[in-house]
Amino acid sequence: MRSYYKNKKILVGLLLLICILGAFGCGKEKLSNPTVQDINDKVNQGVDLSNLVVADYPKLKKLYGISRAEIEDFVLYRAPSNIKADELAIIKVKDPKYIDGVKEKVLQRAARQATSFRDYVPEEYYLIEKKIVKVKGNYILFAVSKDAKKIAELFEDSI
Repeated sequence: MRSYYKNKKILVGLLLLICILGAFGCGKEKLSNPTVQDINDKVNQGVDLSNLVVADYPKLKKLYGISRAEIEDFVLYRAPSNIKADELAIIKVKDPKYIDGVKEKVLQRAARQATSFRDYVPEEYYLIEKKIVKVKGNYILFAVSKDAKKIAELFEDSI
């Protein structure tokens, strides 16, 4: 009879542990194929982007040289003035064969920004030097912000 109660306690303890671990795991909801808007929503929930303006495709093309043929969707945020370096791009590439090319264009954009800000506004240059460029699946993140690390975490957690 004692072994029955001992086994029952162990079983109850294991079930309780599973429930606790399950509760902690549910907080990080990942989507298998999120839209750029899904990722954008998650980033906006964790970081205040209200000081940035949303840019359209012609601006993406002008700044990055990325063609519509390479991308499925994107969101681009920029500082409202040329004296701030803050920028955030979340890009979903149509095909994995375009990842390296699009990433290279993002890195070229960062290099141009670094050249522009190096002597012009040193505080902003520091942000560019601390930029984050991440690739995960068909998604590319480019973040120039004091919150770049937090943005990168939110990006990672949503894919």
